[in-house]
Amino acid sequence: MPAPAESHKSPNPPPTQASLASESRLFEALCTHLSDFISLIGAKNGLLRESESLRRLLRVPGGQTSGLHIHGRQIHSQDRENALEAIRLTLDDRQSRQITYRLMLPDGQIAKHEAGIEYVGQPDATEPIALVIAHEIRDQDKAAELMQERETLYRIVLEASPDLITIYSADGEVLYDNPAWTRLFGTAPLLNRRAGALVHPDDRTRTSTSFSRLIAEGGSLTLEFRLLLPDGRSFWVEGAASTVNGPDGKGKWIIAMHRDINARKVAEAERAEIENRFRLLAEHSMDFITLLDRNGNSLYKSSSIKRFLDATDDDESSIAQIALPAYRSLLRDTFSNLVEHGGSATIEFQIQTSDEQIRWIEGRGVAIPGPNEQIQSVLTVERDITDRKLAQAELAQSEERFRLLAENTADFIHLFSLSNDLIYDSPSFIQAAGPDYLHTRKAGHYIHPEDQHLVAEMSEAIQRDSEPKNAVLRYVFGERAPIWVQMSLTLARNEAGLPMMFVIVSHDISEIRQAEEKLRETQKLEAIGQLTGGLAHDFNNLLGIVLGNLDWISEHLPDDASLQRRIQSATRAAERGAEVTRSLLAVARRQPLEVLDHDLNELVTELIPLIEASAGSEIRIDTQLFEGELRVKLDAGGLSNAVLNMVINARDALTEVRRAKTIRVRTDRLFLDEPNAQGLPAGSYAALAISDNGMGMSESVRTRAFEPFYTTKPQGKGTGLGLAMVYGYVKQIGGIAQIESQENEGTVVSLLLPLI
Repeated sequence: MPAPAESHKSPNPPPTQASLASESRLFEALCTHLSDFISLIGAKNGLLRESESLRRLLRVPGGQTSGLHIHGRQIHSQDRENALEAIRLTLDDRQSRQITYRLMLPDGQIAKHEAGIEYVGQPDATEPIALVIAHEIRDQDKAAELMQERETLYRIVLEASPDLITIYSADGEVLYDNPAWTRLFGTAPLLNRRAGALVHPDDRTRTSTSFSRLIAEGGSLTLEFRLLLPDGRSFWVEGAASTVNGPDGKGKWIIAMHRDINARKVAEAERAEIENRFRLLAEHSMDFITLLDRNGNSLYKSSSIKRFLDATDDDESSIAQIALPAYRSLLRDTFSNLVEHGGSATIEFQIQTSDEQIRWIEGRGVAIPGPNEQIQSVLTVERDITDRKLAQAELAQSEERFRLLAENTADFIHLFSLSNDLIYDSPSFIQAAGPDYLHTRKAGHYIHPEDQHLVAEMSEAIQRDSEPKNAVLRYVFGERAPIWVQMSLTLARNEAGLPMMFVIVSHDISEIRQAEEKLRETQKLEAIGQLTGGLAHDFNNLLGIVLGNLDWISEHLPDDASLQRRIQSATRAAERGAEVTRSLLAVARRQPLEVLDHDLNELVTELIPLIEASAGSEIRIDTQLFEGELRVKLDAGGLSNAVLNMVINARDALTEVRRAKTIRVRTDRLFLDEPNAQGLPAGSYAALAISDNGMGMSESVRTRAFEPFYTTKPQGKGTGLGLAMVYGYVKQIGGIAQIESQENEGTVVSLLLPLI
């Protein structure tokens, strides 16, 4: 890039400047892009060579090859045949191809790769050879952009470049030769040769010294020397070489470009044509192209600069001269560095136009050496990138807003590609998934098996009509309980209206679902209680009539012993029915109660002997009472019956337990900030809990435990009214009963009573 200093115009650039600039750009592109996984495949002999980066990826010992493209051992079984077939087709029809496949890495991971396959000729006339250059896909959008760039690179460097391009390892082994070797010289050198093998013996010492210095010091060099082919021909070439980091980031590669100097010197017409092409390209380019000598004097300036600056032919103004003062030192230093050290450089700076607009410019400078290896000129290519900078700023702001939203919302946000590959997960989802989180997966991986059809249906529907879709489904993380979510699926599109990705936002509604389920349980128990109360009331009236008639018959027929026995049996049955009726009335909350002011701790203390007697000697009773009074309004007899029923249920749950058996009786004081799922108002409450370390309940049993006549005990061992009576009694005095239980982890039955 030009120094911001005064310059003068040279009528004609030197005849070699355009071609040298072309070489430098090709050389720059090659150095930038050869850091992927590279291999050469022969139609007959299979794998001929592969890069160190591929061997390191697959952990292949030194001196061996992976055999990756021979047998496809490391290629995923679902992708293997397609990958090998693509290589075979390229060797047959010589057409370039792009493929995507997955590799099974030694550590068990799966890496998705994208590869370009190029036919590179028949070096020894025995078999065709394919070049495979692959890279790992980590970001779908970036991968597409890199693929486009690499396609352009392969086309220019491998097919169109007249230069001889060779890649050497740090120890001088040839890793790659481009097709120009065959096109220009009618034969291709052996790939297995080492650096200097084709150099004329008289030049080998000089080139070897320069090669060693380049390995040790890095950077780049330009050198003239002679090549000697096996048929005895020799000719001069100009070689430009530069070091780049190898795939492991430690070793170095040498990328060298050689050009036939003899052909360039004797073919002035051809050189003039090349120069003319450059001039035509420069004159019709929207970029600002300048050629400067090493002192900063202008040798050539494209018409685009004059159009941009609205300058005349005699005006020597340049883009660099209208740079803002803050960037002028950077421009001078960059130009001086290119002149002194060669290579290339890219910088961004701001200018102020004649109408006082501030615009961004991207400038790229390439140092062009002369025959004596001294930098002779500098080619600069500059372009207006103001719109791009504005777009980048807007994109950065948009990404920052998205990041803040995604990182601070409790909702789960997912981005998936159109092929259902994961692009992004919000931190809230990663935290919810915990150790079960997968960084690479397809859409629907965490969806409950019974709900996966919903995601498939939503995906199909949204691609038909583009309308957002919603569904309620479950996420499953390992062995944990599923999470219920309200999922919204949206198809995001770009500015052109083309689909880009799927956006999924899921809101955790597990607590809402649980509250709704508890409400349904409460409503069901309420309905059952009302039905039970009505039946019990009518049945109690009927039993009253039956008992009254039995008493009358017993009084009027005292002498018939057989009849008296039948009357007594009938009376006992009716009285038993009356007891059941009273239980049903308790369930329905219609039993007569004597509600008085009591201290819950005192009543529980008085019930301890009854609890111990009911539990039996094999069960230890652990009592933990709240320190302080717990004043509540209740019926003492009803509480006694409720506690007795809770203890009997706990005792029965411990029957099959082989460990030490314990029933814990606990009272406490708690405060509800808001109404709970059963409709209990916010406020202070006394809690009485009876817990055991027994077999526990399954979810289906727990949800029905308070239902009248529901029991898991064998026939004849229980009526199923015990916990139903507890529930009805507590509701009648203004409290609630609730159960917490899991299989093999015991059960806790709690009563919450309003404090006075």
